[in-house]
Amino acid sequence: MAQDVFEHLIVCSPLLERLTLRDCDGVSQLKIDAPNLQFLDVVGSFGDVSIVNMLNVVDVSICFNESGIPCSSGSLIKFFDDLPRLQRLQINWHFLKYLAGDALLKKLPKPCLHLKFLCFNDLEDISTALCLIRSSPALEKLEISAIDSPYYRPDVGTVNSCLDDNHSCSFIQLRNVKITGISGVEADLNFIRFLLLSSPVLETMTVCAKHEQLDLGIEPLDLVKQLLRLRRASPSLEIIYLDK
Repeated sequence: MAQDVFEHLIVCSPLLERLTLRDCDGVSQLKIDAPNLQFLDVVGSFGDVSIVNMLNVVDVSICFNESGIPCSSGSLIKFFDDLPRLQRLQINWHFLKYLAGDALLKKLPKPCLHLKFLCFNDLEDISTALCLIRSSPALEKLEISAIDSPYYRPDVGTVNSCLDDNHSCSFIQLRNVKITGISGVEADLNFIRFLLLSSPVLETMTVCAKHEQLDLGIEPLDLVKQLLRLRRASPSLEIIYLDK
């Protein structure tokens, strides 16, 4: 589909409520102007993203293919300004990098007041991820999937520095956390410790690890012991460990 055909199709569909795009050849710029859109699900390669007039959107899932990492940077502030009613957001690490074009922010100027579910799959851009979490006072469920690669390791110094800068924040609505694919490295455990200490009403934290992703010398049982020793703010928290 040609770029202009795609844009014309969207503009000529003012009643459109649900839009799903899957690897559309020819669409290099994701430009959407849809006043009645509620659900947006996108997978593909894009050089830039422009979403406007999206006041009714409640559910967004955007995944940038590895081959389509944009050379430009987006605006975290602008993206969320155009989604004031957003309730569910799923983004992959390439799109998180794209949004990180703004200077480092601790919080967005306008909080995501209705966002209850957030899912992303990277701790490398932890400052952007923490900005999203801190800017979502209604957040109830958080899911994080580590990159499924034996070569990926989050930088301990960067993670710890960001966590130290955010040590005083509190996620007062967060009840369920799921972290998949942790390797047992210090950065992973420190991030988990941070969430446990910052979430006073947390009910469950599910941690999933894969044998091939665990650091050499770390056995699943040792990882479980480390998790159970971590302090937590919630008195009723249950930690669930799944070994895959």
